[in-house]
Amino acid sequence: MEKFEIRDLRAKEKFVIDDVYLDGYAKFCGINATGVYISLCRHADKQQSCFPSKKKIAEELNISERSVFSALCVLEKWKIIKIQNQGRNKKGTFNSNIYFLLDKNLWKNKPQANNDTHRRHVVPYKETHIEGNTYKGIGGDKNPALSPISDIAFPLSETKLLNYFLKGNQRHIHLIGKYADFKRLSFQNRDQLAIFIKQNVRHASALLAWSDKEIFDTWVYMDAQKGISWKLSTTLKYINQEI
Repeated sequence: MEKFEIRDLRAKEKFVIDDVYLDGYAKFCGINATGVYISLCRHADKQQSCFPSKKKIAEELNISERSVFSALCVLEKWKIIKIQNQGRNKKGTFNSNIYFLLDKNLWKNKPQANNDTHRRHVVPYKETHIEGNTYKGIGGDKNPALSPISDIAFPLSETKLLNYFLKGNQRHIHLIGKYADFKRLSFQNRDQLAIFIKQNVRHASALLAWSDKEIFDTWVYMDAQKGISWKLSTTLKYINQEI
């Protein structure tokens, strides 16, 4: 039998992360926000506060500082953390923010599927895949978020496209449809639509903590700015800015 050594839980370098986060919130916040939250948990002191720079977190996780910023916005919107801005120092550069890890009783409630009689947590990413030019939906074949693409007649007009997405029972699917409608997108074949859905599921799920109005207002703002070529993935970058 191969010998191995298990980790020593008595070692002082261990840190704590709430099970409830990994049991549900990680699915809504996304992989980057989860990595950032783990980093904050690691750096937190006894008062559950810490002040690592975005650069340090980015280096720890091997992601961009922009991704760290977006992740922090998501965590703050879900009320998992509180960010205290420290302003500028004497040299004119910004001091590192202080991050407080909030008690799970304060976290924003996770959304539930509309027809979920057992109040199971929605898992936005698990069933997202394309196979045989058919989008099988999110939540399993017995409870699909969308009807199969093979059932749709193409080309798909703007009105039919929005109706297709709104038939789904999960909000992030609705957001993808509303985004396509806002951009006046149309699709000529099944492959185009399937790729579009796959590309935007993760980005739409990351926006679930914001209201439809906040999201729509951000789209209007970005659309009015000259020189901004934006996608659904860009929304998170601007949604916390003063509009």
